[in-house]
Amino acid sequence: MSDFEPDVQDHNEHEGQLPAAPTSGLARLRAEREKIKEELFLDLRVPRYEVPLFVRYSPVQQSTAKRVHDRAKKSNDSEASVIANAQLLAEHCVGVFEMDPQGDPIGDPEDWPKFDRTLAEYLGADTNRAADVVRLLFLTDGDIMATVQRLMEWSGFAGDQITEEYEGN
Repeated sequence: MSDFEPDVQDHNEHEGQLPAAPTSGLARLRAEREKIKEELFLDLRVPRYEVPLFVRYSPVQQSTAKRVHDRAKKSNDSEASVIANAQLLAEHCVGVFEMDPQGDPIGDPEDWPKFDRTLAEYLGADTNRAADVVRLLFLTDGDIMATVQRLMEWSGFAGDQITEEYEGN
């Protein structure tokens, strides 16, 4: 048994968790952690649209960023870097939505389109590749690159780490 495995004889719905009284610090920690996880997203406005159009993103994990960008490095395609960044945005997209005049998202997040075939068709294109749909919605490759940088910084990657990760792509 490791130092991190509790020696608990009872098996219940919280198996693997340390028991905590409802008023204890551990119970508050769990509740706070769950609340943070529910609110752990970033809404970024899609540049150049007059309509307040946003994409909600989840945090980027280093393993995902590394996988996407390693694939781009191996590619002979001159646009591999932009495609990799577009793919990163697509993989972390929670949904695309508009804001109402009060600044609240319109619609239920469950119904928001993602970077998929439905959004591609709405934008007047026929593609199955999520990165292509990102490139349809964002009007310039520079807008994609800037959005990825903001998402990476928000996800906790330092500026110099982002630069190092993307150099040469």
